[in-house]
Amino acid sequence: MFSLMGALTIVYYFFALWGMYRFGGILQKDSFNQMSGVPSIYMANNFNDLLSSFVTLFSIMVVNNWFVTVNMFVQACELDGQGYYSDLDTKTYFILFWYFSVIISLNLVIAFILEGYDDILEIDATAENERNVVKNKVEKVLKSFLDEKEQERNPTP
Repeated sequence: MFSLMGALTIVYYFFALWGMYRFGGILQKDSFNQMSGVPSIYMANNFNDLLSSFVTLFSIMVVNNWFVTVNMFVQACELDGQGYYSDLDTKTYFILFWYFSVIISLNLVIAFILEGYDDILEIDATAENERNVVKNKVEKVLKSFLDEKEQERNPTP
């Protein structure tokens, strides 16, 4: 389980570094005010430092208005004058992160959890069967013991 979570952490770290290199510093308060259609609460979603990068990537991973975040970075790249990065490059970055974090890593973690749950159910079913076998044996022993006691009380001539 921890190795799968480690893989997700590596994906986060790789894309956070790539995002800090690609988008670091382009979202500032003055550039944010020039953007259209972006709520002010999204100002915290940036790649200016590692922690902010992780928060931004988490909001993309859970598909929390991802289109607003992507369009915000597309507009920020245009306002910053980074013409050598196209809209397609920016969108490809976020789609690649979503693919590697959700489709591959997170699905592996969820599959591992479900497999563990299935194993627990199987163990419980086996334990229940064993309890039933023991219960039947105890009932047979008690019934034979009670039958013997009944015969001792009421001997047949």
